[in-house]
Amino acid sequence: MQIVTTLYKNLTRWDIKNYLFKLKSSFIVEELKNYIYEHSEKEKIFKEHEKEFPILGVTNIDGVYLNKYVKGKNINQSYKKVRSGELAYNPYRVNVGSIGIVQEEYNNFYISPAYIIFGVKEGLLNEYIYLVLSSSWFNPYLRAATSGSVRQNLTYDLLSQLKVPIPSIQIQKNIIKEWHNALKEAQKLKLLAKEKEGMIDDVVLSELDIKKKEYKKTYDVLVIRYKNFKRWGISYNDYVRQGLLDIKSKYEIIPLKKIIKNLQYGTSKKANKTEGVPVLRMNNIINGELDTSDLKLIKLSKREFESLKLIKGDLLFNRTNSKELVGKVAVFDLDDDYVFASYIIRVIIDHKKADPYYINMLFNSSIIRNQIDTVSRQIIGQANVNTEELGEFKIPLPPLEIQKNIINKVMKLKQEINRSQNLEQRILEDIKNRIGKMLVA
Repeated sequence: MQIVTTLYKNLTRWDIKNYLFKLKSSFIVEELKNYIYEHSEKEKIFKEHEKEFPILGVTNIDGVYLNKYVKGKNINQSYKKVRSGELAYNPYRVNVGSIGIVQEEYNNFYISPAYIIFGVKEGLLNEYIYLVLSSSWFNPYLRAATSGSVRQNLTYDLLSQLKVPIPSIQIQKNIIKEWHNALKEAQKLKLLAKEKEGMIDDVVLSELDIKKKEYKKTYDVLVIRYKNFKRWGISYNDYVRQGLLDIKSKYEIIPLKKIIKNLQYGTSKKANKTEGVPVLRMNNIINGELDTSDLKLIKLSKREFESLKLIKGDLLFNRTNSKELVGKVAVFDLDDDYVFASYIIRVIIDHKKADPYYINMLFNSSIIRNQIDTVSRQIIGQANVNTEELGEFKIPLPPLEIQKNIINKVMKLKQEINRSQNLEQRILEDIKNRIGKMLVA
C-alpha cells in the first residue's frame, strides 16, 4: 500500500492516480504552463461556400497529416488555423500517441476544433516536448493526468499542469539530434517497406499475365459514338477510351457475380460503446485486413443477429464514402461473433470456385481498383458502388491451386513488409526509451 500526503492548499484534484505518479529526474521538473501557450483561435471557414480548405488530422502513426480538402459549404463549424512548428493532439487519444508537430508545408492549414493546438516558449524545443509526450515511458504520467477527467480527456488546462523534465536547451538539442539519427535509420526501412508494397501489384499482374495500365488524365476533346455511350460520367468514358477496363489474361475473365453466392447490406442501427454485439465498420478495414482495436456495439434482436452474423471467409466491401475509401475490402477471419454496418456489403464467395483471399487480393490490386474508380459515382459528395455494380466487376479466374500460389507469393511479400515496419517502430521506440532513461532518475 502506498500513502500519499499533500497539503490541502495543493489539492487541486481528487483523483488518487494524479498524486501517485510523481516524475523524478536529475533535471529540473516543472509544470508545462511556464513553457507553452495555447493556440485556440478559430475561423468561420464555412462562410466561404465554394472555397476548398485543407483539413489536417493527427494519428499515432503519421503524426500531423493532410486528411482531405473540403469545401466551406460542407463544413458546419469554425476550424482552427495552425502554424508550422506548433503541436497538435487529439485530447482523447494523446495517451496512445496521437500527437504531432505541424510541418512547414502545413502552415496556415486547418484542423478540427476538437484538437488541442499549442506552441512552445523560450526554454523549450517543440521536438523535445513531442518526444516526451509521445513516449511510452511518459505514458503513465499522461494517463494519471487524465484519470479524473471524462473519457480521459487531456484538456489544455491539464496539459499545462503536467510536470516534465526541463534540461538545458543544449541537452534538448542533443536529444533531438539522437532522435534525427534514429529517424534516418527508420526512414530507410520505411522506404524499403514502401518499395515492397509497390511490388505486390506487379507480382499479381505478372502471375495473371496482365499488362499494367495506369490512368493518364487527358485534357483534349472526348468524342464517343452515341450507341457506345453507356454512362454520362466523363472519367468513366475516359477510362473506357484508355482501355483501363479491358482486362486480358491467360486465364478466363468473368464478372464477379459468377463466383458470388450472395450479397448483403449491413445494419443501419446506431452503434454505441456499452451494449450489444460488436459491429465491423468502414474504419475497421485497413490495408486489406481487419483491425478491431476500435470497436463499437449494436443492439439487435436474435433474428437480426442471425441474419447479420459473419462467417469466416465472408468478404467485407466498403461501398460508400470518399472515392479513396470506397472499395476497401477485407476477409472476415475472426473467431468471435460479429455483425457489419450499413456502409459494408457482405460478399459471400463460392469457395469451390474462388478463394476469398484471392478475391481480396484482386480488390487491393489495380485490376479491380481501376474498375472501382471508374464505376463509383458521386452521390451528395460521396462516391458509391451498389451490389449490381459490384457483381459486374471483371476478374481473371485461374484454377484454385494457382490462386493459392499467388496468395502465398503475396503473403511472403507482406511478411517482409511487416518485418521492416516492425523494425522501424522498434528503432523509434528504443531511442525514446533511451531518452527516457536519461531524463528519469
